[in-house]
Amino acid sequence: GQRDPGLLFDGIHILKEKLSLTPERFQAHFVGVRSEMAADFAARYGVSDLVKVFGRESYPDALRRQSAATALLLLGVNDPMGGGVLTGKMFEFFGLRRPIFCVSAPDRDLEDVIRRTDTGQFVTTPAGVAEGLSRWIADHEQTGAVSYAPNVTEMNKYHRRECAGKLSEILDESRRR
Repeated sequence: GQRDPGLLFDGIHILKEKLSLTPERFQAHFVGVRSEMAADFAARYGVSDLVKVFGRESYPDALRRQSAATALLLLGVNDPMGGGVLTGKMFEFFGLRRPIFCVSAPDRDLEDVIRRTDTGQFVTTPAGVAEGLSRWIADHEQTGAVSYAPNVTEMNKYHRRECAGKLSEILDESRRR
């Protein structure tokens, strides 16, 4: 599938072996219509003990859960030819002001936005997943939080008001031609 979480779970498996992870140190929570797929992948990769699946929840309940999360997972597409799509979920995460852990096939557009806004990490390999999560686990164990210092000026460029203004300029310009 386009958002196949195998890359994520392979990385969690590597990390589990490397750090002897337990549910007390790390848990990945999945909410939504496709969350049952996460349970299947967790079992396949031997990390079911580190994964909790909540299934479908109302939008307000899902937002409350996300707001309370240490970090938020953004699964990009796994097909290198399917990149260039900035999902609405990323913009929702910007509004929640939580660190984003993006797991995807290489995608210059998505990676560029995550890096320019300083909103989290962008990883493309199981080793990258393991390394990135390892850093955040260490941060959390030392400080009680994951470091998060977004570039708000860059984030604001993706606000609906800004994007609507840019679209309006493009449409105006195309009418003048």
